Amino acid sequence: EIFISPDTVQQLAAGLLAGELGLTGFRVGLRPVGEGVALRVVLKLPAGEEIPSLAERLQNLLAQEVAAKTGLEVHEVRLVVRGASLEKNL
Repeated sequence: EIFISPDTVQQLAAGLLAGELGLTGFRVGLRPVGEGVALRVVLKLPAGEEIPSLAERLQNLLAQEVAAKTGLEVHEVRLVVRGASLEKNL
């Protein structure tokens, strides 16, 4: 039997968000769902990003990579946007 701690899954997701998408200042939460997990990402919308395209990229990346690296099914990836970053050169 293999046990993967919730902290490990959260760290994996955070690493993917930072490394693959270049995001910063976010929080990742998770809850068990059956034999898998549901992820919740809370962040400020980065400057120049659109919510639908960011959500799609984030959901695809986390669902595929977390499942591939842990063997856990990702039932849901929820994005919660708490504000937006302004363009730096306005």
